[in-house]
Amino acid sequence: MGEGICVSARRMVATAVAALALSGALSGCRDADSDEPPDSGLPSPSASSSTSPATEPTPTEPLGPAAPERPEAATKYTKAGAIAFVRFYLELLNYA
Repeated sequence: MGEGICVSARRMVATAVAALALSGALSGCRDADSDEPPDSGLPSPSASSSTSPATEPTPTEPLGPAAPERPEAATKYTKAGAIAFVRFYLELLNYA
């Protein structure tokens, strides 16, 4: 029983050391004497504003069939309304 606790503690320490090493590697290095800010990898706001299109985007055609519309009968609280709603719901599931 005592041996299991020792193995568990070793595993926990090994995991903590690995996590610290990984976080140190992922944090990156920066030269303390450098005046330049670190590069975020994202374009600067001024670069993106000059490349934006001046025209409005054109509407595109739908990629697939239109979603089914709920029939008026499906809103009624009758047997026929329940059947209409179930049919509409199944069409909607098949559409998705």
